[in-house]
Amino acid sequence: MSPTIGERPTQARVASGSARGPPFLPRALWYRRRMRGSQVTESERQHRRASLLLCCLASCVLGTMAFGRWHSVHQETFDLGFYARLAWGLGGFDFWEPILDAHVFGLRISPILMPLGWLGRVFGTVPVLLVAQAVAIGGAALVLGRLAARHLGPRGHLVGALALLAHPNISHVATYEWHPGTLALLPLAVALERLDARDSRGVLAGCLGILACREDLALVTALFGAALFFRARPSVRSRRIGVGLGVGSLAYLAFFTFVLHPLFAPAEGSFGLHFGHLGDSPAQAVTNLAGDPTLLWDHVDLRKITWLPRVLAPLAFLPLAAPRYALFALPALAIAFLSGFPTTDDLDSHYLTPALPALVAAAVMGAARLRAMSSAGRAAAPALVIASLLGLVIAGRAPWDPVFRPDETTRERRAMLEALERMGEELSLQVPASLLPHVAERPRVHFGWEVDRGADVVVLDIWHRERYEGREDLLRTQEEPIIRSWFARQAFGVVAREGRLVALRRGADPRGGIASDYFVADAPVGDSVRFTSCLSVGTIERLDAERVAVSLLAHGRCPADLALRLDDRVELLFDGILSPAHLRAGDRLVSVHHATGDTVEVSLLRSSGAKPEHGDPWRLPRPVVPQSTSLP
Repeated sequence: MSPTIGERPTQARVASGSARGPPFLPRALWYRRRMRGSQVTESERQHRRASLLLCCLASCVLGTMAFGRWHSVHQETFDLGFYARLAWGLGGFDFWEPILDAHVFGLRISPILMPLGWLGRVFGTVPVLLVAQAVAIGGAALVLGRLAARHLGPRGHLVGALALLAHPNISHVATYEWHPGTLALLPLAVALERLDARDSRGVLAGCLGILACREDLALVTALFGAALFFRARPSVRSRRIGVGLGVGSLAYLAFFTFVLHPLFAPAEGSFGLHFGHLGDSPAQAVTNLAGDPTLLWDHVDLRKITWLPRVLAPLAFLPLAAPRYALFALPALAIAFLSGFPTTDDLDSHYLTPALPALVAAAVMGAARLRAMSSAGRAAAPALVIASLLGLVIAGRAPWDPVFRPDETTRERRAMLEALERMGEELSLQVPASLLPHVAERPRVHFGWEVDRGADVVVLDIWHRERYEGREDLLRTQEEPIIRSWFARQAFGVVAREGRLVALRRGADPRGGIASDYFVADAPVGDSVRFTSCLSVGTIERLDAERVAVSLLAHGRCPADLALRLDDRVELLFDGILSPAHLRAGDRLVSVHHATGDTVEVSLLRSSGAKPEHGDPWRLPRPVVPQSTSLP
């Protein structure tokens, strides 16, 4: 008796007589070969091929978009650079992660990163990670299509695959960043499909793949163990695998949470950023939440309330019709919901991604259940396809988005990367997120700008100076006090500047290099007026219709937050590159600023908005004269 398309493989094996098969062939392979001729119809073959083509095309498109964003240096998140360095280090058996300055065991247990790191040392770490991510997404869609075909017929191959690929989260996560949770899509889909096929060993294999990606997904694998144990008519083997998988998963997670993480966690890690409102450690967060559930209500706002409907809308809310498989999405959904990080309740957050296979499987089951209940339910599968496509169009990432193409920002960042390469690959770096993936393959690389990590070269992104250009608010932004403190340090000198990126090298002369361009020995300061005890303003010369050159005479070291007001514009002296703290008595300098009139009102001010000293002049009119030949 030949099984039909919708019949489960286990039932087909029983009906066929011999369920064991040859001892030298795995049962799944033997069954596939034995039933190939009788089970697969021409329609099934065509839809399988179409699904395979769709998944391959999606992997190629997503991979190309990811490469385009990386090549155009438009990455703005931390994760791609962090995991590239983690994989590269593990590929060389280096278990210390310099970006967060912590042991790997205190950050993330992702064994899959080690073989990816080996490949990365041959082909480049970032390219290997991006290819692996695109392949995992395509493979997961293919497997979910197979699950859908079991319940919706041959067309289910396309319905299940499209439901995953078209979800807005995928087009963002696959092209914007990288995370091992995205790699877990494939083993998650395999575990779900094998659970539906009542293949306990296949579920176990999928769960081992899940645990190889992320240790916190052990909550999901524990649910798979419970499903194997409590499902209808389980075999002895299924119960044994379920118990072992459930207990082993919980023990694995507990060992990381209560042993490894407290021993090796960095002083400031991602846990504090996401769950600091619940406690300082995973154990404390669980204890606090269990003892005072009102902490959860204090955390809920409108975005949290509307988050789940926004997640389910591209699936036509069908998971609600068959919530059994949606239970496997609960751990990922709970982590994203409890997180206090501002972006975790967005559709483009990678914290949502591991929940998608279970939600897609539940949507497929919901469509099948509605179809079986009434004739009107036949519209459920088309509704799922339409909702998925609408979600992609409305909230997804399109290939023609400007972030995938080079622009002026690309030129600046590439030029800075070339400057860093010329300085030598042996130097340690501290860089912003945009450059981190491109310098991850170094023994010492650090991230951020708030704290000196001891790097040889520090690259600062002074984007805020462009945003607040000409405004007094610039002096009091969150970024500017920290940025100007870098320029005021005696230990660093500016060695490269490309647009809004500035590189400072430890041990370089803070008055040399690019900063030396502001020193002009014959600057006209003969008729200068002393605006504060450390600085006099000399001649102001017209350079063009919008710019003037202000000659200055230093009388000593000035405050680092000293700025210049011309009429209503407030600007940093010397483009913010040469700190006033490095001036010496007798220095003659020229600083270029924006001004349009024949006369300007000149003032010096501190970050508080007040004059440097009580008796200093304020808004003193000064004439603007034609440019002399003495200025460069």
